[in-house]
Amino acid sequence: MRVLLLLLLALSACSFNQKTKKSGYPSRGHPALPEGWTRQASLHGVEIDTPPGWRVGVDSKDGHLDITGDHSEKAAIWPVFIEGDFSDSAALAAAGGLLKKLRPGEAWSAPTKENKGTAIAKMTNRNSEGRALFWWTSTKVGSAAVLFVATAPAGGLAERAGQFGQIFKSFRMTGNDDATERTGKLSFVTWVDPVEHAFTMKVPQGWTVEGGLIRTSVIDPKAIWVITSPEKDIRLTSGDKAIPLFTEPNEILDATGFPEGSWYSPGFDQRWFVRRFISGFDYSKEYVAETVSRDCPDVSFGDSRERNDIDQAINAIYARYPTGSAALSLSSGETTYSCGATDARRDGYLFASTLHLRSDRSGLWLVQNLFGSQAPTGQGAFAQELLYRVVMSTRADPDWVARQQNATAEASRIIAETHDAATRAITEAYEARNASMDELSRRRSNAMLETIDVVDPVTGTEFKIKSSSNYYWVDGQERIVGTETYTTPGIDFTPLIQRP
Repeated sequence: MRVLLLLLLALSACSFNQKTKKSGYPSRGHPALPEGWTRQASLHGVEIDTPPGWRVGVDSKDGHLDITGDHSEKAAIWPVFIEGDFSDSAALAAAGGLLKKLRPGEAWSAPTKENKGTAIAKMTNRNSEGRALFWWTSTKVGSAAVLFVATAPAGGLAERAGQFGQIFKSFRMTGNDDATERTGKLSFVTWVDPVEHAFTMKVPQGWTVEGGLIRTSVIDPKAIWVITSPEKDIRLTSGDKAIPLFTEPNEILDATGFPEGSWYSPGFDQRWFVRRFISGFDYSKEYVAETVSRDCPDVSFGDSRERNDIDQAINAIYARYPTGSAALSLSSGETTYSCGATDARRDGYLFASTLHLRSDRSGLWLVQNLFGSQAPTGQGAFAQELLYRVVMSTRADPDWVARQQNATAEASRIIAETHDAATRAITEAYEARNASMDELSRRRSNAMLETIDVVDPVTGTEFKIKSSSNYYWVDGQERIVGTETYTTPGIDFTPLIQRP
């Protein structure tokens, strides 16, 4: 759609007071990058280019992109798909609603229609200024719209117009995220824990695996491993043997010389760190900020969220195991981040669960799960998909479970069952999120490119074709013909079903 780029260029000219050369909308292909810029791919069906030092995050709930500069500049791109046609009044109302949700608390003017299918809004206050453009178009398969927003410190918008214009100009629909497709092309082999044969997992063939089961405590066996790509640029991790067991501070410990922040030994060669319990969500961010940053500095956080869906499944299992007067509960969370030097940024992901055992007089807690991935910018989704694959393939060895004695055996059975529940919860949430994002991406792409998806009901084969007719037919040679009425073009043709 060439019209989109023309509208973006109009934004640069009218709102940013800077002239830009016209060119076609790059929905396909990869234009040359300006010197020092980075191509941000694997962004749920879209792709953009960013200046040196700028960072990109994807909102996990609605899919909009947040682009942050190194001097308080901010840009946002929010592609949306709407069923049915879009009137001018509905488009202006939608633009205002999206702006209010995207930039709450900022005094934006009401969007006004600029040209056919475009509206603009402005924001100016003591500390910052901004411009927004809302573009929309209607096709046979629905209406597509994109909100572009640029803000900068007061008086600095015109100076940065070239950067904003280039970012918006580079926006491309790329279709569905290719992370799953790339993962599907890899071969996986079974890796067996070399320490105690406690578990197995499927890992990419040719990748290096180090680690195994580590026992830092009788009640805290840790599956610690690092998986590295042949090029050594992608790392998948589980656990950290440097993380101790924790005991919560209380009056008795404090009175006997063990305040919060000290080490306490209950005997049996055990050392516990005295510290208040924190949630898995908080621990995931803390671990990235304090531990990951040692090897990959200049951390910038992206999406972070609690994983109550996983906690509910696990805690239901814990409730079936009597623990006397103590209460056992899990708390999980995840975060995405970027880190590293400006010319070598990396995308990371970390999932953490903290397990809390609380009684009337004391409390113990530990880091039950710590899964992470890290890869060069643009490959973060691929690395995260691989991490999910590996974690979901992990299986406890039945013979190892049978060999455990007394408390260790009970702990092992709980660990095995909770891992299966966590795997199911992670799998279901991930597949549901991917399905939702893939469907949204498919509809956006079809609306932008004026294509539709049709399915042969006999063979199940799916085709993406140009949207130009009301009905479509296919013959045995997979030749597709469109008609305006429901009339077969020949005896060898069968009707195709259009996907919504």
